Amino acid sequence: MLNSFLTALVLSSCVSAQDAPILKNGGFETAAEASAGADGLLNGWKLVQPPRVPAAWTPNPAYAGQLAVCQSEPGKPGAHAGRQFVRITANSKTAHLYQMCHGLEAGKWYRVSAWVRGGAVSLSFYEYMQSAKIGGRNVAQSTAAGKEDSK
Repeated sequence: MLNSFLTALVLSSCVSAQDAPILKNGGFETAAEASAGADGLLNGWKLVQPPRVPAAWTPNPAYAGQLAVCQSEPGKPGAHAGRQFVRITANSKTAHLYQMCHGLEAGKWYRVSAWVRGGAVSLSFYEYMQSAKIGGRNVAQSTAAGKEDSK
């Protein structure tokens, strides 16, 4: 089973340090209560108690798993920065949380940062075209579990 701790993901424009992050709630500091269906799942996802989903993020029903929004505890590994982080466990090979990012411009450079603790992880981006098929690309991938943070 894939077991990952995704503690922060920040997408920001490299054009100016003054620009606001394009990705909302990249540190998972804001979470909303969620209700599971009669099957105990939310779009195929099992939510750890208390059932919450990070604001602005969507658990992908095509790549479901188990999701926990966790609080950092003193003396234990937790969030890279802030108080909260997410713990994702895949049902099979992969589990996806996603967010639509608006305002990206063709030809501009963007900087992506992520902090991961334990387990395999990949960061992927998909581009939705008006007159062509969806395109996608893995931009980072780690397959080895480790005890140290990865950046």
